[in-house]
Amino acid sequence: MSSIFLIFSLIPVKIQRRIVFFMDIPTLRSLRYATSDTAKLVEEELTRSLHSLLSPFVTHPANFLQVLQQSGAVIGGDIAVAFMARDLPIIPRALIIYAPLDNPYPLQDYFQTQENTEWMRRVTPSLENAAVWRGKLVKEFVHFQHRTSIILLYESSSPLPLASVVSRALASHNMTFVDGVTYGTAFPSLFFQRRCLLGPPLFSQALDVSTED
Repeated sequence: MSSIFLIFSLIPVKIQRRIVFFMDIPTLRSLRYATSDTAKLVEEELTRSLHSLLSPFVTHPANFLQVLQQSGAVIGGDIAVAFMARDLPIIPRALIIYAPLDNPYPLQDYFQTQENTEWMRRVTPSLENAAVWRGKLVKEFVHFQHRTSIILLYESSSPLPLASVVSRALASHNMTFVDGVTYGTAFPSLFFQRRCLLGPPLFSQALDVSTED
């Protein structure tokens, strides 16, 4: 154990919790592997952080994450980016979920029966933009409304929803996901330097703008 982690271990737990609140993801990852106690502390902080980001969109974050994990889905968009970039004042505009091919139904059922969300509409590709949707590995999406919050549930055209996270991204920092157990980003070195690679805006014209009708 390095001297800095040894000193940290001597601090009262209440103060430790306050300190980890301000740590970024790379530091938390290092701290996690110091001792079993710090691993537990980091896990508690990451859970608190994710639940806080989800609370404007779902009433029961823990229950939602359980269904998310059971269905093999992941969270992308602003929430995933905010979870990873903890020091930036990001306010997520929507809860964006990517479900595997042919398995969006557990989450659809959860939102309608457990969260009392309002089903707004199902969006599928038109003849004009079908090729773009296929290229972005999206089969369709469902728009829910929870109080004043927007929830978009995308069904991937791949059994691996991470493929849709990457394919839909307009920039490399959006190639980021979290599911309550694991999390990651495609270009971590760039991400944590607050830099990104930009991609073409084509898909925003075919999908993202349509969600604002």
